[in-house]
Amino acid sequence: MFLRIEDDLKAMDMEPARAEELADLMYEVGQGFAKRSEHKRAAKWLHRSLQIISAQDSDMLSPDAGELKLSIMNYLSTFDEELLDSS
Repeated sequence: MFLRIEDDLKAMDMEPARAEELADLMYEVGQGFAKRSEHKRAAKWLHRSLQIISAQDSDMLSPDAGELKLSIMNYLSTFDEELLDSS
């Protein structure tokens, strides 16, 4: 299902505010998986969130977007270490 959405996201030119909302939603999904200790799924959604927010012009995003991006990267660094340790 997400593959179809991902293709649509690449094809459309999304408003920065909408992209930020989508990235925040994906971040929350990742957090939900993290709370259930489903680290691979959490990392997947956090990566998606980071891709969305990073593709935007930072000058067009809200001041909170920088904090969102840092939070995503912080979570990802934690999960990436855990996933590497469990391999």
